[in-house]
Parts: sequence; structure tokens; C-alpha cells
Amino acid sequence: MTVSPGTVSKILWHFTGAPKWDDETNAPASKLKSDDEAYSALHGILSERQLRLSTYNEAVKHIKSIDDRVRYENLITTTQVCCVAEIPIQHLSYHADRYGKFAIGFYRDRALDAGFRPVIYAIEDDWIVYEIQKAWLRVFNDRPQTIFSTPESEDHPDDTEQHKQEKKAFKSWYTRQTEVNRLLAHTKTFNVNEFDTIYSEREWRNLEAFNFSYEDVFMVVLPKAYVPQLKKDIDGLATEVPLVAYEDLLEH
Repeated sequence: MTVSPGTVSKILWHFTGAPKWDDETNAPASKLKSDDEAYSALHGILSERQLRLSTYNEAVKHIKSIDDRVRYENLITTTQVCCVAEIPIQHLSYHADRYGKFAIGFYRDRALDAGFRPVIYAIEDDWIVYEIQKAWLRVFNDRPQTIFSTPESEDHPDDTEQHKQEKKAFKSWYTRQTEVNRLLAHTKTFNVNEFDTIYSEREWRNLEAFNFSYEDVFMVVLPKAYVPQLKKDIDGLATEVPLVAYEDLLEH
């Protein structure tokens, strides 16, 4: 019998207690959500049966250091995603320190069918990210001189032939730019001090919201004190999805 290695999981987890996004720093806040906030997010996902896109755009970061004093940081902003992590169940407690004790486990096969894919990890000051940045710039700098507010601008009877061609050129460029951004949205950069945190998450991303059924859910994990509340708030959930107390999970 073939046994999967301990680093691979057939369950992909979405945690709801992660820190909120800080728009000023363009990074997660330093504190986890409160348990009540994490429960509210968990309840919303399960009651709507939808994992929504993030409220912020992902970004690919490239760091270039000239010397010990001069350091340049470039960000390529991509698009919104929804994410899960391929974490073996025995390692959930390790990640709970960063993302909280509320999580939904989805079957990997179901997530794969819905469009989730593993991210491509790259070290932020490595030559690979530099080449990614150059490729993105070639597309970005190829933008036409005439820019429209939307690529779907409709032709008008009074449009000149030149104006129509300008619209066509902009739409073509916008499409290429969107395709590149969608690709880069599956690229996650990290620094060499984050192998045990960011890199170990084995993140998967989807560019669309994930509409799921309870059959797609392996189990829901949450602190023991919140289990009765979830049973009460979503009638019948416990008969379709295992609700496992985080404290009981640690014992096994």
C-alpha cells in the first residue's frame, strides 16, 4: 500500500481568524482576529456556502539590495483571490498561532475541480522574481497611447476609423495585462526567514469565489466553547459536517 508523505494532505484548510488586512502598510495587521470575529467569519462562510474573494489584491514583491544601506522594493499588484492551505491535520496547531483556531477543511479533489491551484513560491530577492518583473513590465509598457476607462467601451456611430482602432488596441493590451495578472496571482513571494511560516503553508488559490456544498467539507474545527453555538446558529449542519473541537483535535 502506498502511503502519502507527511507533508501532503488530501484536505485543504481555510482559517477564519487570520489578521485583518492593513491598507496603510499593505500587509496583514499584527494581531489575530478576536474569537468572536473569527466565529462570525466562519458562520458567514458556512451559512452562505461560499468562500469569497479577498478584499485586497495580491502582490508579487521583488527586493533588490544594492548594498547594506540601499534596498529597493517593487510590488506588482495582481488581483483578488480566495485561498486555502494544504496542511496535514496533525500540523493545524502549528498554523493556529498565525491564523487562529477556526478552520474549514475542504476535500482537495473538490477544491481542485472548483479551480484551486497550488501557488508558485519564489524568494523575493531572487533572480526568478526579477525575471518575472521584467516580463510583466514588457507587457505593461506596451500599453497603447490612448487609454480608455473600460475595455468594453462600445463603438459609437460618430467614431472615426482611427478611434475604433485605438479602442481595439486598448482592448487587446488590457486582455494581455489581465492574463498576466491572473498568472501572477498564483505566485507568492517570501523572504528567506519565512520558510517555517509562509512557505510551509502550501497555499492554493482560486481566482473566483468558491461556491461549495456541505459534501465538499471534510470537517469544521473551532474552539469547544463555540461548537454548541454553531449547532444552534446553522440548523442541521452537525448532521452533515463533522464539527470538531480544536482542543479535542490536539489530543489526537
